Amino acid sequence: MTPRPVGDVSLNLHEAGLSTWCNLDAAIRPGKKGQKIDLALLDTAMLGCFKDENGHVAIVPVDADGNLDMMKLAEWAAAWGVDPPHPLTTMVLDAIVERNVRRRS
Repeated sequence: MTPRPVGDVSLNLHEAGLSTWCNLDAAIRPGKKGQKIDLALLDTAMLGCFKDENGHVAIVPVDADGNLDMMKLAEWAAAWGVDPPHPLTTMVLDAIVERNVRRRS
């Protein structure tokens, strides 16, 4: 639950940060599994959730004005695969309310 250093660090909110969807069918391919995140459990002073008209949600670090913070995003992505996890990764993990949700065909 950490953005990848290549591909997820972008000014474009369709590409930046962690990507999720409001709809299970859009989020998970048939027969595959995913994690259900309660976005309301994320600290809005640290992480913003930007939803587009198709239900795609970008979870990104934000500044004091609630805008994408590229420096924090790059720092978070640089911690991809690191143990212990970055605090923002821990926050997202703590917001998982259902694990291994399987989409039926």
